[in-house]
Amino acid sequence: MAAERKPVRSRWAEGLGDGLYGLADALATVGFWGGGAVAAALGKFLLGGMLAALGVGTFLRFKRLRMKRGARRG
Repeated sequence: MAAERKPVRSRWAEGLGDGLYGLADALATVGFWGGGAVAAALGKFLLGGMLAALGVGTFLRFKRLRMKRGARRG
């Protein structure tokens, strides 16, 4: 049987996510933010990242299609 591979995640990305979670948890524990405010801020941050990735992907797709059309005409 073939050995199953685990998904590869860079240490930097894993450390960044853990660091952000730790910072948000510490701020909520100290009382600087309430738990609901931390969850809302974290949710907005994640939503913004997903929308940015979608926007970049859409831009690159249209750019690729435009370059293909330009190659046919020229």
